[in-house]
Amino acid sequence: MRGEYFMWTKEDEQRVINETFGGDAEKYFADIREGHRKAIQWDNLVSSAFILPELETDALELIKQLLGYLPDALLTIPQEPFIRSLLHNYRNGGMTIDDLFSQAEEHIKQIRNEELINNACLTYPRALYGQYFSSLPEVAAKVKTRLTRFLGYEPALEHSLVAELNFQDCLLDDTMHFTEMLSRADIQSITIIKYREVLMAKGKTAADASPLVAMEIIAEHCVKKQNDYR
Repeated sequence: MRGEYFMWTKEDEQRVINETFGGDAEKYFADIREGHRKAIQWDNLVSSAFILPELETDALELIKQLLGYLPDALLTIPQEPFIRSLLHNYRNGGMTIDDLFSQAEEHIKQIRNEELINNACLTYPRALYGQYFSSLPEVAAKVKTRLTRFLGYEPALEHSLVAELNFQDCLLDDTMHFTEMLSRADIQSITIIKYREVLMAKGKTAADASPLVAMEIIAEHCVKKQNDYR
């Protein structure tokens, strides 16, 4: 009825958990948190639209260069105005290239940290381990071998579980083709692994402050490829 006030009760919430999430309350609350996280604030949209819009492409390219890939716009938009301002300042002689990269990295870390928020847990749900151990053996082996080659060591499963599961999905996607070169999936997976290594050794504050790994990994890969051809 029009004008009637609807009160959301615990019983309503439990009904949704039972009917939509199969009784899994943890997944219900996780979905709510994810929805809140991905909601774009209007002030971010306004800033993105009106602050140095001519530098949009260059700012996104800088994010891609330092992070190794370009995340979803939901994650980049809050930081884009700051990165555009840094680019503007650099191009007008207000800072050095080293200052640009150093300050931009701090904003791009925030993008990375927001993207990895669901991986900032000390233990993954048991169901994910079940999913991992029921994976196709040949696909799991390809992922483990590839990541080990690029990392230079075999990662601990507590660090690489979600990274490997995500990569397995990419391998099973007929539209994805992997070569000897680093791919977006490689760098995303390594980013998760490196973040979790710091997280589990030193805590979330240290993990959030940890360096971006893409340029280091790409440089190491290029050197290795050069050595292979000598």
